[in-house]
Amino acid sequence: MRAIVPAAILCLAVLGACSSDSDERPADTIATLETTAATTVASTTSTTEAPTLEEVTLDFTDCMRDSGIEMPDITFDAEGQPVIGAALTDGLDFFDPGFQTALASCRTILAEAGEGVELQLDPELIASVTDQLNEFSVCMRDSGVELWPDPLPTFTGSEIPFPMAEMAAAFADAEFSDAMEACQDLAAFPGVGG
Repeated sequence: MRAIVPAAILCLAVLGACSSDSDERPADTIATLETTAATTVASTTSTTEAPTLEEVTLDFTDCMRDSGIEMPDITFDAEGQPVIGAALTDGLDFFDPGFQTALASCRTILAEAGEGVELQLDPELIASVTDQLNEFSVCMRDSGVELWPDPLPTFTGSEIPFPMAEMAAAFADAEFSDAMEACQDLAAFPGVGG
């Protein structure tokens, strides 16, 4: 069964819309010491350059691996954008609690680097994915899983797009497996970003 709008794909696809002004690594921190008659004050001057898109992407991948997720290498196209395709997504169980825990932990790498890398959502990608999610929801309900929810209106591409409690109730539906089989092509996004 293909994953339902893999959160990691969308998280990494968002990286494809990012840019960085610098290819240099952060500079070392330089410490200085100032002394006055009354007190001694230590100050630290830090010159930090923004990490590159490739550095952030590789750090994210390493974090997922360190968290026990067997994530394949991410390749980059001629413009330095990550290529997110079937090779990356095959074999990953996006609903596995271990995957969700790793993603929750590792997405902080993207958030912390956000200002330096200028992470931005690609509105066209999110709109396209949201349209496909809506089609998937309609298909699931038309196929007998009446409790299947619509995607969250707050969906931004970096999280599970459906309310978990409502999905859990739908998973218990006797028609779920047949409906998933009928609708799975609407739930897969092979080749996103490349």
